[in-house]
Amino acid sequence: MNVLLVGKTGMLSQEINLRLQSLTFDLDVPSRKELDITSISSIKSYTEKKSYRYIINCAAYTQVDLAEDKKELAFSINAQGVKNLS
Repeated sequence: MNVLLVGKTGMLSQEINLRLQSLTFDLDVPSRKELDITSISSIKSYTEKKSYRYIINCAAYTQVDLAEDKKELAFSINAQGVKNLS
C-alpha cells in the first residue's frame, strides 16, 4: 500500500515515519523541494508518479511568533496547502 507522508523535517512526521517503517507500507517522504504543497502543479506532478492510498499531512507553518508578520506564508502552508492536498 502506497502512503505519502508530507512534512519530512517536522517532529510529528519523523515520529510517524519511524513508526510506519516497521509496517508493510510503501512510504514516500518527499522533501519540500520535491513536493511543494502550496503548488497544485507540484502536487499533481509528484502524485502522477504513483497512486497513493493514503496521504498523511504533517506539514505546517509552526513559527507562531512570526506568523503575525508572515500571514501569507502561514496561510499558504496551513490552509491552502491542506486544500491542495485534498
